[in-house]
Amino acid sequence: MKNIALMYHDVYLISPEESGFVSKSANRYKMSVSSFREHLQLIKEVAPNTVLTFDDGGVTFLTVIAPLIEEYGFRGHFYIATDYIGTAGFLSEAQIKDLDKRGHYIGAHSGSHPQKMTDLTIEERKSEWARSIAKLSQITGKAVEEVSIPNGYYQKSDLSLLSDLGVKQIYTSSIVDNKKFKEARVLGRIAMFDNTTASDLKGVLSSRLVYMKLLSKQYILTLVKSLLGDYYIKIKRSIRNNIG
Repeated sequence: MKNIALMYHDVYLISPEESGFVSKSANRYKMSVSSFREHLQLIKEVAPNTVLTFDDGGVTFLTVIAPLIEEYGFRGHFYIATDYIGTAGFLSEAQIKDLDKRGHYIGAHSGSHPQKMTDLTIEERKSEWARSIAKLSQITGKAVEEVSIPNGYYQKSDLSLLSDLGVKQIYTSSIVDNKKFKEARVLGRIAMFDNTTASDLKGVLSSRLVYMKLLSKQYILTLVKSLLGDYYIKIKRSIRNNIG
């Protein structure tokens, strides 16, 4: 199998409400420190080239995640919804600078983190990405060439405007995606949930059969998403099982 990109969010010490967006749906993507450490140990042993990505911009990116992944010799790809910088539970500008100086990748995750980016006009979408990229570039002093798309909703026009903004790597929420668009590479990720065990992850990383099973599920979800639009979330919840 080709290298796999995993999609994490916050990693918490005591409660998922410590960092980032707080809601029932958001919290199910957050993982305890003990579970995350088991993931890292497995990844180091089984698939050390796995790409570790983290969405939203919660403060645990710096306080919990960065020290852990550095301990295992990894660097993370951290995607930040920039309208929340400096607010309760989210990274400050100084903390983002610290992550960058430690060798982690800093990328955009839009400005306001729309629930469904494709509900916005193309000009509104361009504004979301342009201000997010500009803000992070101002903080790090570097060009921002990576993004992850909130909730995975995008159209061809989104890929075009991102490429025009200088983005080279676009991460989505479905491993069905693996393509080149203009100067950008578009790559899907596998979402990690609060109940994704190391055993679940091992199947994905080391078994082609398990990976293909997951890929088949993703194809179904992608089709449902394109056909049913706003009904997608309800259908997704009804047919999605735990990884493996």
